[in-house]
Amino acid sequence: MNSPAGLEYIVQHKEYTRQLANILLSRNNSVKLQVFELLCALCMFSSKGHSLALDALNHFKQICHGRRYRFDLVMSELRTADTVAYQTTLMAFINCLILGQQEVSQRNNLRNELFSVGLEQILKELRNIDEDALQIQIQVFENEQQKDEEELEPLSHQSLFDILIRKVINTPHSHSLQYVLLNLTQMDTSSHETDKVWEILEEVTSLNFKKNLSNRYFKCSLQTRECGTQTMNGRLGRRFTAPSSNSVGVQSDVNQI
Repeated sequence: MNSPAGLEYIVQHKEYTRQLANILLSRNNSVKLQVFELLCALCMFSSKGHSLALDALNHFKQICHGRRYRFDLVMSELRTADTVAYQTTLMAFINCLILGQQEVSQRNNLRNELFSVGLEQILKELRNIDEDALQIQIQVFENEQQKDEEELEPLSHQSLFDILIRKVINTPHSHSLQYVLLNLTQMDTSSHETDKVWEILEEVTSLNFKKNLSNRYFKCSLQTRECGTQTMNGRLGRRFTAPSSNSVGVQSDVNQI
């Protein structure tokens, strides 16, 4: 199954990767190790294989209702793995997920997503384990991170917002931006339903704007309506009269991305 022909067959049949995700419900770490090894191979086999590996994690999140984020599984397995071999395979899977992305910005996004669910603290603990194979995987992760960070100019949330506001200031889009920000501030960030809103925003803003967005916009609009975001009714509708664009007052945390 780990041969090129076997991987090609899996890539052409999406249901197989989701069956692999179902196997990850097992309590047998040896079985799960083999699943992650196969997902590693898929990540590096092709861009479609990489997408299917991520889809498997999303599928697991859906069937395991206690998981909020798609990388929760990988983090919990790293914390509770009973063998160094399993931890090494999990770190190899993380590296394959990142290296399987062609764009440096996408690799950086994946790392940030992993850090947000606890990878940074786990790496501190794993560095204390005296096992060459595991340390090699950690070193690969850190080396590739350093290369990408040197290529990407680090920008804080505040810096990115300043760039955006300069682009739209004194244009009709400045009022649209303020309206979007105002709605976002009304969301209940502790609710799982808001996760879908962020996923949709990320997907839409990542699209190639040379493509026709009409179908994607319609799909995203329907999904957004299903999300239970909390917004103020009435006065936050399109009847809201926005103040001058020069007085947009949004406070952003100055955090490094």
